[in-house]
Amino acid sequence: MVEYYAKIAVTQYMLFSYLEVEDVKEIDKEMIFELRATANAIKEGTTSVQESFVEPFEAKQREAEAKKKTSAAESKAAKAVQEAQRAGAPANGGRLFGNGNGKDK
Repeated sequence: MVEYYAKIAVTQYMLFSYLEVEDVKEIDKEMIFELRATANAIKEGTTSVQESFVEPFEAKQREAEAKKKTSAAESKAAKAVQEAQRAGAPANGGRLFGNGNGKDK
């Protein structure tokens, strides 16, 4: 099946993402059945490679990149807070702005 999908421009990474596995050895009989059914649907025109593999793969990649950026930003913010605390910055109850009474507009 992997060879067939390679011929229709579906990479191994796309297949793994589609099946939610990390290695060929994890692909079981049920997954092979699903791949065959998807291949038939592509041949019949019910779905496309783009719709079944490319778009979901790219969406997962964008999501992973966004999580990575969020994690990096959180780490950077935590480091900045630690540095500010070490430098003796006044504590304000964890608020970035204002005095917390809701009247600081």
